[in-house]
Parts: sequence; C-alpha cells; structure tokens
Amino acid sequence: MRNQLKKRYLMSDQRTAADAGRMVYLSAALAILWIGLAFWRPETTWHLGPFVVAFSPALVHRSLGVMSRGAALGAVANGLLNTAVATAILAFSDKLRGPELEIFPNVLTEILAFALVGALAAFALAVTGKPGKDSA
Repeated sequence: MRNQLKKRYLMSDQRTAADAGRMVYLSAALAILWIGLAFWRPETTWHLGPFVVAFSPALVHRSLGVMSRGAALGAVANGLLNTAVATAILAFSDKLRGPELEIFPNVLTEILAFALVGALAAFALAVTGKPGKDSA
C-alpha cells in the first residue's frame, strides 16, 4: 500500500496538505528551538541554527522522493522565511550578542551566509535524482 501511494505521489509530483504541514511545522519548530536557545544563552552564537532552519523543509519533502524545481523552490522559500522571522525576533530583542566566526564582519552577516548555504544545499538535495523513482 505504501509503495503504491509513494509511486502515485512521485509520479504526480503533487504534495499533499499533510506533507506541506510537516514541512512548515518542522522548520517552525526548529526556528522556535533556535530562538529559545538564543534567549537562554544570548552570549552564545548558535551558528548552525539558520542552516538547519533553512534546510529542513526541503529535507522533509525529499524524504518522500525527488521534487520538481518549483516544489523545491517553495520548500527553500519556506525555510528562508522561517529563518528571516527568527532572525528578526532575535535581532529586535537584542539576543544576537554572541561572537561571530572570524570570516564574517557581524552576526547578521553570518546568519545570512549560513541560511543561504542551507537553502542552496536543500535545493540541490531536493532536485537530485530521477523523477518518479525513489532514489533515497
């Protein structure tokens, strides 16, 4: 039954509402976790927070099979939006007081760089493989 559902799902390349919900909820939950950690320890920079939040929506969708470019862009946009909202909350509440890596001029630049790397990696993962086949 699962294989039939998976084949139909991969062949039509349409995501169900439940799949979209999992994508949004996981990314939002990880963003909330990142915000919580930053409020708990504002002097610590949680370097991988933006990467994980930006990467997670495509990972959830990709677990069901290869995505079309449009679906992958939607998942990446969702991850970047969640990252931007979390970053805005942390910046306006002055919780980004931790040190940045030496190659970045400030924490916001570091967050942007990690989010973009996460988004690009997510897009590459999402569209890799043959459509209609389970390459995972």
